[in-house]
Amino acid sequence: MYRWYVINTYSGHENKVKHNLEHRVQTMSQNRNVRQVVVPTEQVMELNKDGQKEPKEKRTMPGYVLVNMEMTDDAWGLVKNTPGVTGFVGSRNKPVPLSKPEVDRLLHRETLIQATAVTIIFVAVAAAYLGALDAAFNFLIKRIL
Repeated sequence: MYRWYVINTYSGHENKVKHNLEHRVQTMSQNRNVRQVVVPTEQVMELNKDGQKEPKEKRTMPGYVLVNMEMTDDAWGLVKNTPGVTGFVGSRNKPVPLSKPEVDRLLHRETLIQATAVTIIFVAVAAAYLGALDAAFNFLIKRIL
């Protein structure tokens, strides 16, 4: 059964570990055991030296990489012996897989925030269009006066 696991890496080496692991999966024909390798990131807006906002990709979990894999002895050894990997998160001999809510939170964080913002904007526009906000504010103002 394929599950998501977290591996420890040296901080700042997450992308290199991702590349090394993907390369090892291909060369050692472990495609059937390892499905996906992900460095969790999010898009943030930062000011550059000119004062302009520009999008940057920021790691949400420095020092960690997520791996979707079927935990077999071969797959465990493949990941554990990849350069830059210091180990799995969990007990020493039995890594602990992530739960479904944890995976959703880590991989879809930006999507959830964007969906919430779109929903709020849609509700505000719909309410303004129907005059609901205008009527409510007029009633409130008349009541105060």
